[in-house]
Amino acid sequence: MILFNNWLTKEEMDFIQQTIKSPRWEFGHTSTGIPTNGFLWVINIDKSEDFYYKHLLDKIQKTTNEQFNVERVYLNGNQNSSCGSIHKDNIDENAKTFLIYCNPDWHIEIGGHTHFIHNNEIISTPPIPGNAIYFNGNIDHFAAPLNPMYQGLRVTLAYKLIKQ
Repeated sequence: MILFNNWLTKEEMDFIQQTIKSPRWEFGHTSTGIPTNGFLWVINIDKSEDFYYKHLLDKIQKTTNEQFNVERVYLNGNQNSSCGSIHKDNIDENAKTFLIYCNPDWHIEIGGHTHFIHNNEIISTPPIPGNAIYFNGNIDHFAAPLNPMYQGLRVTLAYKLIKQ
């Protein structure tokens, strides 16, 4: 896992916020296809959306110094009544995930960390706005629950990739 602090620029975060505020959200997404910890919100990003499929993908490839085929790009939203299930994004050794934290602000007491399970240990990454984490898609992970008092969405932009 590699963490990139302040990966998004202010302009990129502003553009993503426009998508987040759009009426495109759909309810019923799950981490694993099985809604064991509740359904999640999702905005599927279409290949025609150049900001995501050209601008940010190019930035990801430059950041990682790797080339990818894109399996899927989407915004994922957790509310305080749901969290992710422990899952792998893909069992393929070449599968990679680039996860970008998209909330405009965050406080530690809100929760919603991404937990990675490795060698029976949990490695926790807080959803700090504008940060990104790059990891092997075959690592077990999940979104931790949010504080019940939090009324917003914990939003991530997920790139599911296959390394060329």
